[in-house]
Amino acid sequence: MQFNRVRAKSQTALNKCGASGQAFASWLIYAYTPLGAKLEDLVGNAIVRLCESPNTGAGGVCDRLAALPPEKLKAAIEKSLSGFPVELSGFESAFGRTQKDRKQELLGRLFGDVP
Repeated sequence: MQFNRVRAKSQTALNKCGASGQAFASWLIYAYTPLGAKLEDLVGNAIVRLCESPNTGAGGVCDRLAALPPEKLKAAIEKSLSGFPVELSGFESAFGRTQKDRKQELLGRLFGDVP
């Protein structure tokens, strides 16, 4: 949450309802896939969804990617940014058409890396 400027009040609400960090990551990942591309408030959407169901992520490939060890997910995004195909199940279908700047933004939201 620290890399996404989640307000203290929202952090308290998420902590109180027992929101999962993995589910939060899943919703952020979702926002960068073609299905979530039209979301305007990425973090707000994640917060609302988590308040409704604290341990439920976006589902499918988003949940699978969020469940990866952080270093493996980070390496996959960085590899994709370098123009190489990523051989993780569903990664290319989720991010194959995602613009480089959006992938860099996702990297920052998940890991704090400023492009």
